[in-house]
Amino acid sequence: MGKNCEEDEAEYARYKFVELMNSTFGLVVAGRSPNSYRLVEVMAAGVVPVFIVDNYVKPFDTLVQWHRCALQFPSSQMDLIVPALRAMMARADAEVSKRQSYCIYIYNHFLRDDPTLLGAVMESLKARFYGAFPSFTLASSL
Repeated sequence: MGKNCEEDEAEYARYKFVELMNSTFGLVVAGRSPNSYRLVEVMAAGVVPVFIVDNYVKPFDTLVQWHRCALQFPSSQMDLIVPALRAMMARADAEVSKRQSYCIYIYNHFLRDDPTLLGAVMESLKARFYGAFPSFTLASSL
């Protein structure tokens, strides 16, 4: 919402989802809240998410090993992102492929659609609170 809003919209309109699908890495930054829809778009494309993580809340952190998929940078080190990605591409194509495969796994098992998302929420709650509540049986109360 500023003086360059029209120019920003024109720039945004230049890019389509198909270009994301032909990418290796996708920048995932927070939107108006600590999370955003960008992560699901990146994961659906099988692209390695690149987080700027000052306040980003990654979903299902009790179920997902994000370090196997994503790359993280604090906003104070954004100048290191491009050199780090270039170095990764130059030395280890297999590492990138493993990250992409795990990203697709995460998308399919946790983020794909509403029923999958609901199941992931339930599993996350179980993992987070497992053992936190005492089990109660009628026999133990007698």
